[in-house]
Amino acid sequence: MAKATRRPKEFTQAQLYELRHNPNVSSIEGRNITYTPVFKIAAIRADQDGIRPREIFIRGGFCLEAIGTDTPKRCLQRWRAIFDKYGEKGLMNEGRQRHNRKHWTLEEKLQDKLHVAEEQIRLLKDENAQLKRELRELQKLYAEKPKQLYVRNRVSEY
Repeated sequence: MAKATRRPKEFTQAQLYELRHNPNVSSIEGRNITYTPVFKIAAIRADQDGIRPREIFIRGGFCLEAIGTDTPKRCLQRWRAIFDKYGEKGLMNEGRQRHNRKHWTLEEKLQDKLHVAEEQIRLLKDENAQLKRELRELQKLYAEKPKQLYVRNRVSEY
């Protein structure tokens, strides 16, 4: 069994040329390869037919030394999960999906900040009101108690 090789930190010029001219590659940014949706779906279908991930990528025109020998397995695992959850439409989207990220406009960001600030103001006003009530209660208790004067270890009321 061959040992899995890590892909090098950067592609060589020859590898970049080969990847850019591969019809199954949508784009390359740094070390990231974006595969075409057609290739992803074909790879899932081939995987379902029992073809190994490495063989799928070799048939797709990829050099395993360039992309790394463990990349086909990881990609197919990721694509299989997307396919099982969303079907073919999930694989048709370019790049990895970020479902939890909301792209806010400037107005929405400002509205959100305003809402947070208003909520903080409301909480602070409630806290101030509570502290004022407690202060009034303490002042009443202090006013009802006879005042005592402490002079040289003797207590006298005035």
